[in-house]
Amino acid sequence: MESQLSPRLTAVAQRVMAGYKMADIGTDHGYLPIFLIKEGIVPAAVASDINLGPYHSAYQQVKAHNLEHLIEVRHGDGLAVLEPHEVFTVVMAGMGGDTIVRILEAVPEVTRTIQRLVLQPMEDVPKLRKWLVNHGWIIIDEDLIKETDRYYVILAAEPGLGQLLNPLEAEFGPHLLSVKHPHLTDFIARQEEQIKNIQTQLNLSSRPEIRQKHMELTTKLKELERVKEWLSGASE
Repeated sequence: MESQLSPRLTAVAQRVMAGYKMADIGTDHGYLPIFLIKEGIVPAAVASDINLGPYHSAYQQVKAHNLEHLIEVRHGDGLAVLEPHEVFTVVMAGMGGDTIVRILEAVPEVTRTIQRLVLQPMEDVPKLRKWLVNHGWIIIDEDLIKETDRYYVILAAEPGLGQLLNPLEAEFGPHLLSVKHPHLTDFIARQEEQIKNIQTQLNLSSRPEIRQKHMELTTKLKELERVKEWLSGASE
């Protein structure tokens, strides 16, 4: 493995707290903790996966780099592989937002001792943002990364109270909106295209409930267009 990460994992790595032990939950091949150790960013790491295939793959990668003394590869479900206060940062990347929420809720005695979460949800991002701020977390940073023609949202959160999200912030991210992230306009345009494709399919039906859904999607399109106009106006 090269000592370089994909743009997505690079953005994740940049948000891991330097100098403290971290855990990569759902590590797949173990590339992230290997990179963090080799670059001297963290002193130790745990790499875990619930599936045996990725677990064995990560173990072989760690062994190939002679890092078994610094990276523990564990097989298990979510945060159950950790002890309370064992790590400072927990990374969960490449899984659904619902799965991330389930993992955080499953082992509260570990979750409440985590000092930073770095999350890269594949879907259900608004739901994850709302869960975080409603369960004692503050979203401190976000990024939107384009990789192989797909966008990935990166979130960093720390324990705290008092953060409120309006519907737009829950949908698109408070930090992404505040900095007028350069990828946001295209990200929204892609959402619009998906909605229009759904509407095309709905047009084939005359059922009342389908017409109602079509109207809801039209309202959503208008909201997205207003956000795009705001982003465009802010950049002129």
